[in-house]
Amino acid sequence: YKEFLADCQPTWTRIEWLVACALTRCAGTIDRVGEITVRGEKQPVILDLKTGHATSTHPIQLAAYQHLVSAYLSRRGDPTGAVRLKRYALYLRKGKKYTLTPYSDPQDAAVWVSALTCANWIAEHQPRRASAY
Repeated sequence: YKEFLADCQPTWTRIEWLVACALTRCAGTIDRVGEITVRGEKQPVILDLKTGHATSTHPIQLAAYQHLVSAYLSRRGDPTGAVRLKRYALYLRKGKKYTLTPYSDPQDAAVWVSALTCANWIAEHQPRRASAY
């Protein structure tokens, strides 16, 4: 992590930020929101810290975080603010150089919305179990 700090010079506006959206009935804890320098250019980012290998679900998780930030900013009069935020995962593994991976596929948000819709539908339509007590 120290090498990342030296290379990318982040300035964080939020760390371990718990955000919720009542409209979509979801919440999450976003690791970092702020700015980092990538190839000499400052970029506004949502960054997730990871200690394992990249998986196909990581960009979907970051799309969910971007939705949460968007909902938060919309409530404060900035409905397009989250669009400017680039999504990154920072992979940290002991004894190895960090890997900073950008995720920019617009399909990520569509996949997340689909998964959230299914989860909400199941929660509403699943039969309630009788209590054992």
